[in-house]
Amino acid sequence: MKVALIAAIYQEPFAPDHRGLVQGLESLKIKYKIVDPQFNNPSSEQLVQQIIEYQLDVVLHGMTDSLKDEIPRRIKDKIKTKQLFCMWDYRPKELKYDNLWDYWKTQASFLDHIFISNKEQIDWWQKDFQTSVSYLPHGCYVFNKLIYDKEFRYPLVFIGQMMDQVPYNKRTELIEQISQKVPLTIID
Repeated sequence: MKVALIAAIYQEPFAPDHRGLVQGLESLKIKYKIVDPQFNNPSSEQLVQQIIEYQLDVVLHGMTDSLKDEIPRRIKDKIKTKQLFCMWDYRPKELKYDNLWDYWKTQASFLDHIFISNKEQIDWWQKDFQTSVSYLPHGCYVFNKLIYDKEFRYPLVFIGQMMDQVPYNKRTELIEQISQKVPLTIID
C-alpha cells in the first residue's frame, strides 16, 4: 500500500501530530510520500500533481489546508484512491471550528472516512459530513531515545499555549490553579 500524507513536515518539523503520523506509517512499513502544503509554497495544482504522480492507494489529509484548497474534490476523478481526513482539535460545536465548518463540508462527499480526536463529536461529524467517522487519539511523536539534560530539569512542566479565548481559557484557568499549589514551568 502507498499513502500520500498531506501534512506540514518540512516547515514544522517538530509538530508532534504530523511527526507521529510519519512515525506510525514507518512502524507499519507503509510506503508513503509527504505532500507538504507549506514547504516552498506550492500551488494547490502542484499538490494535486504530486499526489497523482505517486499513484497511491490512500490520501491521508493530515491538516485542514487540504480541505481549504479543495484537494479532495480536485483528485477524486483523477485517481482511484481512498481519502481520509484527520482532525485533532477539541473546539466546541458552538465555534464551528472558526467558522470553517460549512466550508469543510463542501469536501465531505469526496472523503471516505474521517478520524477525530474528540470522541464526543462523532455523531455530529457523521451527521454533517455524511461519511463514517472514527475516534483516533491525537497523534504524537514518540522519541526512540530520550536524552536527559539536567539543565532542563523541572518538578512539573506544562507544554502548550496559555490563552484566554474560548475554549482554551478553561485550560489556562486549570494550569494557573495548579501553579499556585506546586512549582510549575510553562513552556510555550
